[in-house]
Amino acid sequence: MPENDLIAYISNIELKTNYRKNQKLLEVGVKYQREDITDRVIEWQMVDSAGFSVRPPFMNSGNNEPYEPFTDPIVPYSNVRAYNEVQTDRYPGFAQFSDRISLGENILWYNVGIRAQHWSISGKGLIPADHTVFSPRGQIAWKPASEKDMVFRLAGGWYHQPPFYRELRDSLGIVHPESKSPAGNTPGCCGHDFQFRCWARPL
Repeated sequence: MPENDLIAYISNIELKTNYRKNQKLLEVGVKYQREDITDRVIEWQMVDSAGFSVRPPFMNSGNNEPYEPFTDPIVPYSNVRAYNEVQTDRYPGFAQFSDRISLGENILWYNVGIRAQHWSISGKGLIPADHTVFSPRGQIAWKPASEKDMVFRLAGGWYHQPPFYRELRDSLGIVHPESKSPAGNTPGCCGHDFQFRCWARPL
């Protein structure tokens, strides 16, 4: 039976800007976020079978009912108690460059960019920890010189998801500031857009 309380105060400020010249576009952004977490964990479980409470395996002192009275105290099958105060300071940012190039009658669009985040974790009774991750990405689109309206696309990158407070706390309510971002994955996709007219309408 959980009786948990979680209070989270999250504040942030962000600044974005861009610079454009002809077909070139540079976008940059930085952000600061502060997370103040107060977490009280009270979770317990009682297992009842045939009218008596099942004790945890590690506390099995023997039960010979009904031949002998069982006088040990009744305890929960599982019992978790924890109180955490955690502060996280995050510094994410990004930069992205886009351009369009004409190659004869062919048109090429591309953009490359990177996202990064540094964060530090501290709190009551915790050993402070710092982490940094980088997530580069890019995509390209090509419109060939053709009477048909079509575009070919290709995109990929390296993605990280920095953990929030809940990913740092284990099932016993203990916070692990040293926990790193989950292993980055490498998404990729390719596509083909083809626009044509059929039944007197664009498809």
